[in-house]
Amino acid sequence: DVPVTVGITQHMLPRISVNTKGSTPIIKIKVYMNGQLMSESVDNPVDDDIKGIERQVEEETEKAIEDFLIRTRDEFGADIIGFGQYAKANFLTYNDYEKYDWRSQYLNAEFDVKAEFKLKNVGFIDLSSKGR
Repeated sequence: DVPVTVGITQHMLPRISVNTKGSTPIIKIKVYMNGQLMSESVDNPVDDDIKGIERQVEEETEKAIEDFLIRTRDEFGADIIGFGQYAKANFLTYNDYEKYDWRSQYLNAEFDVKAEFKLKNVGFIDLSSKGR
């Protein structure tokens, strides 16, 4: 494995949905990112493995987000992201939502995190970053 540095930006807002139909809420999150190579090895250019780099960034991002959500759920017992707002859409009335008891249901929530990452401008040289 050759180390590379990748600059990452959010491409668009994440898509979030909450399924409250089963015994456990399932929270689906999809994040969209773009990035640029900031540095790579001169001896081993990454042009041949762009898809591999994209896949690795996606996998690491998914794991980091899921670990964060599980930690905040388990350690703090709180929906700090506000997924309950998305869950409310599954109920016809606020009273139905209250009966569902989101706060306690959230403690058993499962997370399904997907990331989409695309490298942009691969192969371009950014002359503005060089001292001229």
